[in-house]
Amino acid sequence: MKRLYRFLSLPSRDRRLLIKAILLLGVIRLGLWLLFFQTLQGLLLRIQQKSTRLGEADPSSPERIAWAIRVVSRYVPGVTCLIQALAAQVLLEQEGHPACLRIGVAKDKNGRLQAHAWTESGGKVVVGGGNLSSYTLLSTPAKKRL
Repeated sequence: MKRLYRFLSLPSRDRRLLIKAILLLGVIRLGLWLLFFQTLQGLLLRIQQKSTRLGEADPSSPERIAWAIRVVSRYVPGVTCLIQALAAQVLLEQEGHPACLRIGVAKDKNGRLQAHAWTESGGKVVVGGGNLSSYTLLSTPAKKRL
């Protein structure tokens, strides 16, 4: 009940942002399970293009988008850095901010391959930060306009 009260006491913009974030995280989680990555990226591009035209006059900041992703990630089971980064990319683009998905790989001290995803906007890491210097960037496919 306390969480519901806190949610309802938020400004309407933040409530909408949290709802968008939880829906996106769920859709992306399911999409990664059912679809090829490139197919999912194409669908997400369509979502962000369609919604960009309907955006508000006063967009949410990248920091507020990161906050929404962090908050709702606690409530969606199985959310990974890739799911968070993809959701952040869509939300940032919908709000009129440039966004770039980054995927990197590194070897841990046992020689096992590790991967990490993050999203950047305006040259800053918005979602998925940490020690990124040890990761070698993989090339990410260029966005296609559909």
